[in-house]
Amino acid sequence: MTSFKAFAIVSIIGMLTAAVPAMAASLDSSSADALSARFTADGFVTTLPPVAHVKGSAPPPYDKQISLPAFDKVLNIADKIAPPPAFYINLTRITDHVTGSGIGVDNFSSEGDTKVATAALALNLNPPPPTATGIVPFVPLQVIASAVQSSASFSDVVPRPPVVTGTSNFGALTISGTLLGGKTVTFEGTPPPNHVLFSNAEVTITLNEQLIVATTVTCVVDQGCTVIPGGIFVKALRVSLMNANIFGRIVSGDFFLGESEASGG
Repeated sequence: MTSFKAFAIVSIIGMLTAAVPAMAASLDSSSADALSARFTADGFVTTLPPVAHVKGSAPPPYDKQISLPAFDKVLNIADKIAPPPAFYINLTRITDHVTGSGIGVDNFSSEGDTKVATAALALNLNPPPPTATGIVPFVPLQVIASAVQSSASFSDVVPRPPVVTGTSNFGALTISGTLLGGKTVTFEGTPPPNHVLFSNAEVTITLNEQLIVATTVTCVVDQGCTVIPGGIFVKALRVSLMNANIFGRIVSGDFFLGESEASGG
């Protein structure tokens, strides 16, 4: 017999599941991309589709890879604002890779991996604001990173329950700007899951963000709950904006560096 608390847990997990993309209707699937973004400013929505996106689903088994030597773009956010806020992007040596085992006798698995050699990202006006003194003002937000990686995997060996794992790594990471109150934050190595590196009223920076999607949740009074995972979403870096002031332009939204996903059917 389940308790009220158990029903509450099931409800919360159900809401989390609804907040992420639906799992593929196949035995296993995975995906990876280098960068994506979605911003809102002045009532307009601007998106950056996933960069170097690769995905696969089984059956049959798959092994796919997309590589780009570089990706450069200036994405204007709400063009009707003059000059518009913009997302400045420079990525080098991108490798996104997915594999899936397909149907096995008693096991199957999937994995998504992404690697970015260097990343230089910034939020500013386009063009940047002029200054009477010739001194360039501090950029609202600047991200400099090297050796960025994320990985997500799903494994199911019958009759044991499925296992999901995720990890992210940074050779070096430096984030600065006026949105951080003039502070500079740094990181290198492997962060713990869902590590909040910085947070204030305008920006939240999360490393190794992981969301596990449940397919089955069983709760028993006085025995707790058992969650059977259906997949995992990993973001090496997530930057979330809430009414962030970009030289007078108010921007909300998110951008994600190093995304990977793996799931089972």
